[in-house]
Amino acid sequence: MGVPTLRLDRWVNNNTVVTNQGHIMTKTLSKSQFKPRMLALLREVEESGEALILTDHGRPVVKIEPIHSVAKLDEIQEKWAKKLREGRVHYDPETATAPLPSEAWGELA
Repeated sequence: MGVPTLRLDRWVNNNTVVTNQGHIMTKTLSKSQFKPRMLALLREVEESGEALILTDHGRPVVKIEPIHSVAKLDEIQEKWAKKLREGRVHYDPETATAPLPSEAWGELA
């Protein structure tokens, strides 16, 4: 018995694919493809509600997805506030707002 395969019927746009079952797969781009089109792609994620996966040499490294509701945002903020109160996260406003050194930007510099 072989490994089941997923046949792809068509590309919707760029790297978004619709399978033969009609499922939409998440759009995937390399970081270098993302950089020059960042604002347009972020707007697309916001408007479409679909996630975007960024890759580094073919390996998924970042997932960008819209926040679907204010309630979800409130839940996320409360989760992190609780971690701060419990001492599981340290927040230092000085280092949090300090600019990153140029070497930290890597290929984005």
